[in-house]
Amino acid sequence: MFSFSLLVLFACLTPERSDSDTGMIAPELSDDDTDMAELDSGDTDTDTDTDADTDADTDTDTDTDTGSAGGDPNFVVGEMLINEFLANSHPVADEVGEWIEILNLTDRDLDLQGLVLGDLDANQPQAVTIDAPVLLPAHGFVVVGNSAAQDQNGGVDVAWAWAAAEFQLGNDGDEIVLSRDGDTYDSVAYEEAAWGMVKGVSVQRDSATLDLSTSNDPAAWCAGTSTFGADLQVGTPNLANDACVR
Repeated sequence: MFSFSLLVLFACLTPERSDSDTGMIAPELSDDDTDMAELDSGDTDTDTDTDADTDADTDTDTDTDTGSAGGDPNFVVGEMLINEFLANSHPVADEVGEWIEILNLTDRDLDLQGLVLGDLDANQPQAVTIDAPVLLPAHGFVVVGNSAAQDQNGGVDVAWAWAAAEFQLGNDGDEIVLSRDGDTYDSVAYEEAAWGMVKGVSVQRDSATLDLSTSNDPAAWCAGTSTFGADLQVGTPNLANDACVR
């Protein structure tokens, strides 16, 4: 009886292990704890948002690749002249060797985009339009031609090239007209014999006759004397003209 009474007393004094005690040993994450874990993950995402800055920088660089030549596109009659041209290139073929040099008479840079190069042939008129920004520096020169490839055109730095099939300079005579929106900025009508033109030699305007009124006067022009390029053609593309010797 004494042993049995001790066993009953011991059973009454020993507490049972509850479900909550088991939870204390291996606690589960509450909803609040899960939210905090997700918040920590959000912090990591925020740190990786620096890619947006890089994208913005790239877009800015792309934008700077476009734009005008930096000159004034609002030129008027009297501000430019045809200063030199090579109509009959040799030994370079005419298909890649023809060019025209334009002179800026003003103290500001001009942008020649939109300028039309043409002739006066009523039956088979030819014309090409400068369709890209072309800088004509103040009191400087720029050359346009039918090829910009210096290894083919005789070594000329051509700022803009027209398609040879669309515009040609006649060897025995032709016209060169600079115009835009009905305004004619210069017009030269030349003839091989009257102008003393020689194959492979440019025709240059006399620096003493820089005036529209003399553009069609053979006396205001002369043959170049300086050579240029590996083919030793004669002329001064993108440079001041040689002195005309009378």
